[in-house]
Amino acid sequence: MNESLAPVIATKTVKTEFLTVSEGSVAGVQQFARGLRSGKEVLTLELQMYVDAPNPRDVIEIVGEPPLRLVIEGGCRAM
Repeated sequence: MNESLAPVIATKTVKTEFLTVSEGSVAGVQQFARGLRSGKEVLTLELQMYVDAPNPRDVIEIVGEPPLRLVIEGGCRAM
């Protein structure tokens, strides 16, 4: 498996009902992971999770027969 995790830096100050993130501060993370089987990529994860992300949503895409693409507008939220 190949994986990377990097901070997302706020390009402006963002205020929410829970917190304020100042410009230049860490606003969240961006993660990529690739699962390999016999040297071939069979699974890809791209996660962007940060304050003030444009068009928040969760997308699951499966390449296969039949192909499947599921978009959850606003994303899944823990209750």
